[in-house]
Amino acid sequence: QDRLNTDRVVGASLAQSLQAVWDEGFASTDATKASVAVWNSDLGYWGTSEGLEGEATDVFWISSIAKLVTANVVFQMEEEGLIQFSDPISQWLGGFGPAEGVTIQHLLTHSSGIKSFTGDERFQQQDGFQSEERILSLMADQPREFCPGTGWNYSNSGYYLLAMVVSAVEGAPFADVVQRRIAGPLGLSTLRAVRRSDTPQSLVATAADEVATIDEIATRSAAAGFASNAQDLLGFLHAWLGGQASSPEAVAASVETLYPMYDLPMGYGRGVLVREDPDSERNSLWLGHVGGAPQTKGVAVFDVSTQTFVVILMNAQAASEGIASALLKEIDGVR
Repeated sequence: QDRLNTDRVVGASLAQSLQAVWDEGFASTDATKASVAVWNSDLGYWGTSEGLEGEATDVFWISSIAKLVTANVVFQMEEEGLIQFSDPISQWLGGFGPAEGVTIQHLLTHSSGIKSFTGDERFQQQDGFQSEERILSLMADQPREFCPGTGWNYSNSGYYLLAMVVSAVEGAPFADVVQRRIAGPLGLSTLRAVRRSDTPQSLVATAADEVATIDEIATRSAAAGFASNAQDLLGFLHAWLGGQASSPEAVAASVETLYPMYDLPMGYGRGVLVREDPDSERNSLWLGHVGGAPQTKGVAVFDVSTQTFVVILMNAQAASEGIASALLKEIDGVR
């Protein structure tokens, strides 16, 4: 990967056309605040924001994009010999029934069979922070959907458990490990696992009627409890594909085996989402991750055909994949 230099911006004509596409796309959403960052090594950087002028922060809740960061923490630990993908998680979660027969690989790839705790009505009906003990009890109360390794179903439980394994191996809070292994070395000052000690003012306010509190975000841990601004998330995505967040071998292995995602034009590897561009005319693949909840939507992807990175963060659920595709179509026209 070429060095990421956000000071080298795209030409005036392309900037104008990207801005026009962005303005039209943002106007079609319910979001009141948003940020976008685009990087192409040949063309340069382009970015803009909405509703953030005069605000104290440009940091958004990035929801499930957290999984890609978490996966890279695990990749580093595996490369250092601290863990192996084939390790049974019962080594660290002894006595937790659903862990039987489940490996780290199963958690990374959503093939453990453990149901997602965020889909449980009891989880959805309780506001505020929910303890580790409660989350584990919700997982344990539900029968597994299939035996480990015999099926696939997107599950936030798997990444919640990965955070517990990481913390147990490292002997440190998961958020500290993310800072030491990812955010600190890469110089990403806003990328973080959200802690209960964070203040509401540290995140961009939501446009939704029901505000997601810091406690509710922190509850989701490695599954969806991260925050970042658009530039830092772009920096992480660039570092990941450049083999700086983990080795180039780990990057290649993360997409070596893809599990079909229901009947969608997508596949899932080790913490990585691979999908077709939503505009079938573009005939391109995206690598990265998306995240969404009623209070937030994020897209962080690398477009293979144009070799372009795109990050979009919004404070409401929105069709940001379509906006990303439209931006990439403009870049198609100048390459």
